[in-house]
Amino acid sequence: MKYKRKDLALAALAVEKFRDARALEPIYRFDERRNRRVVENHRALPGRFAALDLVDGQLRLRAASPQGKAEVRVFGEGSFGALRDFERLVDPGTLRRVAAEAEGETVELDFDGDALVVRSGNACAATWRIETTTEGLAAFPDAEISLISRVTSVGMPSERFWRAVDLADGCVGESDERGSSLGVAVDLRQNAVFACASSVAAICRNIGAAKDTAPTANVSPTFLSRARAVLNDADELEIGLDDNFCVLTGEIGGALIQVAAPVFERTPELWRLVALRASNPETVATATARSALTTITLADFVSDEKSRAVQLTFEPAASGGGTLIASARSTLGRCDAATSVEFRGERVVRWYDARRLVDFLKSVGSDELVAFEFCADARRPLCVASGDRLFFLGASQIDYTI
Repeated sequence: MKYKRKDLALAALAVEKFRDARALEPIYRFDERRNRRVVENHRALPGRFAALDLVDGQLRLRAASPQGKAEVRVFGEGSFGALRDFERLVDPGTLRRVAAEAEGETVELDFDGDALVVRSGNACAATWRIETTTEGLAAFPDAEISLISRVTSVGMPSERFWRAVDLADGCVGESDERGSSLGVAVDLRQNAVFACASSVAAICRNIGAAKDTAPTANVSPTFLSRARAVLNDADELEIGLDDNFCVLTGEIGGALIQVAAPVFERTPELWRLVALRASNPETVATATARSALTTITLADFVSDEKSRAVQLTFEPAASGGGTLIASARSTLGRCDAATSVEFRGERVVRWYDARRLVDFLKSVGSDELVAFEFCADARRPLCVASGDRLFFLGASQIDYTI
């Protein structure tokens, strides 16, 4: 049977990303006292392998690990003949490397006893034999993803979704030591992807089409990063959620890829996140991302490396508009940088962690407008809005003398 080399290599990559060389899979049970799923034990898996079988005469690869599971169907031309109940374990890394080395646009697959035979599709054909096994097949986890038909699905452009994941995942990355967030929240009811860590939070809205009855889920950032490695080029993603799994589906060339991961309890911070933005902020200052980033970065050069604290002053101008002043002082020196902003409201002076603010501004297009929204109550976080993305940052509890 003939397949496009790129499709076969992508299928092998997808299952390779979701296998687990440590060969362990968590076994969950429901803890009624804590009202959540917890890990009860682990079982051994044939870790480095993926399951290979045929569905309606087409090749299917499956893999699973604690980070999630993947199922890929590769559509080709021709037939494998009478092989109907064929199921074996194969090393997907070897299959991917062979597909990458083969010349020509297509490769031909066949079975010879216990081996998967791969033939190069060009005139100077090469033949590879990839050994397969049934040893450990009975212990292989159920990696089949059959729940897409019973979840609420939303089609969405992949670029917007991955941009939201990047923003939320970066926020979660800051929380590992604090343990204040288990993952990135995907909320199809409110049409948003969001996450938070300590006083920092991020939201990206309008990732698809909101549905009133859609569920929400807290998903591991590790799963999302692995999913992106194989689904980033999909023109559209379909995302589905139920009480137990989050499923992403995309079609690239002749490969239909589905990946799924267990969902977890959402932290109180995530539940409250969507309510952080004030409906009527007292002060709003608007500038391009480039001018705000340049100003804050200049002050950050001399900020204390431990706190990265920078004082931001937003003040109105008598002639209209206003000014953003970023100030910092340390043993390295002192800096005051300023830029013009569109301005509405009262003067505001507060301290913020410059590193987190700079990271967000770098993720925004340099010519995009960003709005800094403040409330008179300093306990409410600063909201930085850019298009469909929101970033929240709590003020520093320490005020330094400038």
